[in-house]
Amino acid sequence: MLSLDEGFDLVSGKFSKLEEYLKQLNPKFSKGLFDCQKTVIKELEKAADEPGSVILVHLPTGGGKTLIGVAPLIVQAYRNDWDFAPHLVYTLPYRALVFHHSKVLLNDFIEPLNKIKQMDLKLDSFYGGFFIGHEGLTQGRAYFHPRWRAADAIVSTLDIFLLAYAKQVRVGYHSEYAAGVLSSSYLVFDEAHSYQGEHSVIGLTYTILQRVLKWASLAGLTSIVMTATLPHTVKHYLFKYVEERGKLRELKDLRPPLRRSINYSPLFKDNQTIYHLIKSDDFLKKVKEHQKTLLVLNTVGKAIDVFLKLKPIIRKLGIEPMLIHSRMTASARAERESELAKMREDTGYNKLVVSTQVAESGLDVSFDLLITELAPPEALVQRSGRCARRGGNGELLIVQPAGEYYYQPYQKELIDCTKDALKKFDIDFSSSFDLQLFIDDVYEKVPAELLTTSDSSVIDEVLSYFSVWTNPLLWPPPQYLQVREGVPVTLCHLPDEELSVLLNGKEAEHTGEVVKKIIQRCFTLDFDILKRRREIVEHDIDGSKILAGFTIYSQKELEEGRPIKLVAKVERIKSLNSMLTKNYGLLINPRYYKIEDSYELGLLLTRSAENKQ
Repeated sequence: MLSLDEGFDLVSGKFSKLEEYLKQLNPKFSKGLFDCQKTVIKELEKAADEPGSVILVHLPTGGGKTLIGVAPLIVQAYRNDWDFAPHLVYTLPYRALVFHHSKVLLNDFIEPLNKIKQMDLKLDSFYGGFFIGHEGLTQGRAYFHPRWRAADAIVSTLDIFLLAYAKQVRVGYHSEYAAGVLSSSYLVFDEAHSYQGEHSVIGLTYTILQRVLKWASLAGLTSIVMTATLPHTVKHYLFKYVEERGKLRELKDLRPPLRRSINYSPLFKDNQTIYHLIKSDDFLKKVKEHQKTLLVLNTVGKAIDVFLKLKPIIRKLGIEPMLIHSRMTASARAERESELAKMREDTGYNKLVVSTQVAESGLDVSFDLLITELAPPEALVQRSGRCARRGGNGELLIVQPAGEYYYQPYQKELIDCTKDALKKFDIDFSSSFDLQLFIDDVYEKVPAELLTTSDSSVIDEVLSYFSVWTNPLLWPPPQYLQVREGVPVTLCHLPDEELSVLLNGKEAEHTGEVVKKIIQRCFTLDFDILKRRREIVEHDIDGSKILAGFTIYSQKELEEGRPIKLVAKVERIKSLNSMLTKNYGLLINPRYYKIEDSYELGLLLTRSAENKQ
């Protein structure tokens, strides 16, 4: 096990000129590598001579994990020597992160490499279903797409990585496995802490990832697993087989060069909720003292409610508040993310942002004041990473979640154990050592049934497909094999008058402005939520309740690899499940999508318990 501050430089070996290469690629790398990056890259160099190594990197916010992941590709391209691994497969937990990292890798590394070295390196991204981004609705290329084997760098969700690993591809008269590409790749699993199960800490995804790391190691591949927060309980489970084989190389105590100081106050000790706090004079005083303030609530309902209560108060200070969460249209979210980008560049920008869990990985902005509801330990650590994110001083306040069911959407026992640990320790949220102690203490106290999933049948079914390296003739898995808990459904909000035209018209294919509006007004919702609240997508037509769907692509265009054309279409289909299996999106009932003074608040499922306070 290595730690930081060994004081070495990359003076020998294959990676010795990496800093020189980076300075040529992009001016942003003119200061060279951080010491924490050098530590990991040195270990990568050793791993090249030890097939099957798995490098576990514990690195907090600001450590430059993306550069670490792409470093072997850069060195090999400059040297024109592909002896480490000719392909990079960079795996992330969410489609939004795949979309973001693809742009970073392309703009900062791949395109500059191609220009300087006169090469033709290709990067491609893969994710199932659809991603709602700045450009609206984007169709992800699925695992059977032939380009999987052609790219030099692949950025993918874990789902598609696993399906590509086992899926047979038909190319002309030949059948190929994408596993052949994986077998000549080095694998990066970033943000590993984000795979925690919904109903248990070690759920379906961690179980599968454990097997993948084992099989990759047995196949002689080098894997890099990077995380900011990983409980020891999860670590020992995830790397069980790799440790038994002596192939795990763990790097701890890595410290990025940022100098952060976070003043932390646990307001939950007095059961003070966000509603108590925002009514106080102390709250207004703190907002005045800090230029950028972030409030993180555990549910969308509370975020909307708090935003509405804060808006008139904050405006009196000359500050325009912002609301951002996952249940708003692509156009609204893109507009607000653009404003957040201005905040990132302008140090004198005054703003108050109200958000939800999307702040844990989706907001690359440094806030001076962070106020968050009590949440699981890894969520609190991720949220605290938004405070003084670029260094300097910040203030963190943790409040008691409001309402009778204060613990939702998390497990009650987990929230209570987190609260007990915060009361017991005087935590420095800028210290990775303190944060690891905090996380481990919580998971040592939670009931055993919260640690592992009881549904072994689902796990056994999924794992039965993933043994390609040991059984290359295994029949490929079905197209919709699920490896993550939760299934996102694409929803679209249209204003009443536009929706009425679609609902009352004949079934038809729509193009032009109609399609453009549908693209820009989409977002996703978990299928389990939609099943419980079906009325969100039900519409009254001629005394009947119908579902209104729109097709997102044609199968022929997908198979030919052409750009996806969106076609809107109304279907009177009784079964919600049949809508999804036919690749439909759903038009939501406008009364559930809240807009106030032309400002989109988003999808509001219920009247939250906190509104009664």
